Amino acid sequence: MKYHQLLGMALATFALGACASLMMDTKELDTASSGLVINEGDRVSIAAPDVKVVADASDADNAARVAKLLKEDLTKELAKKHVTVADGADKQLTIRITGYEKGCGFCRGFFPLFGLGNSAVDGEADLTVGSQHRKLVLNKTGQTSGMAEMGDQTETNTDYFATVAVAHLTEAGKGADKQGEAKNSGEKQND
Repeated sequence: MKYHQLLGMALATFALGACASLMMDTKELDTASSGLVINEGDRVSIAAPDVKVVADASDADNAARVAKLLKEDLTKELAKKHVTVADGADKQLTIRITGYEKGCGFCRGFFPLFGLGNSAVDGEADLTVGSQHRKLVLNKTGQTSGMAEMGDQTETNTDYFATVAVAHLTEAGKGADKQGEAKNSGEKQND
């Protein structure tokens, strides 16, 4: 094999391993309440996220960081839908993290195609209006990452969690199970 062919194969392998995408599975816990939505122009309050699982998996400082990131990311995603976040609003959004893995950046970077070192922020999003509740369960089902994602992916994971949660809560559910798979776009994709 010629040197330039070997170099081309090495660069192609690196390029494939350097791209990043996330996949998340979203389930409605009760399809009877899947019509409860956040509409454009609504005001929503966001409770302090329950991040006990994060504190148990890492430490209190990291749990506080994850809670802050989640609230900021949810506020940003709701603003894109022209929804105002305000304390005391009639619609209330509560987040409870049920699974957290920081992962191993070294493993993601040097073994990108084997799923080693994967990270995750899984949880529940509960929209409450009066006595009505709509609860979504969001679980990260996979990722493809590589050299571009060798650091801590907590910020990427909280951003993606917020993006998927808001996307589902601003539209009526279409059934018991909805698969939310999307490649990161724009600033989230790393090539």
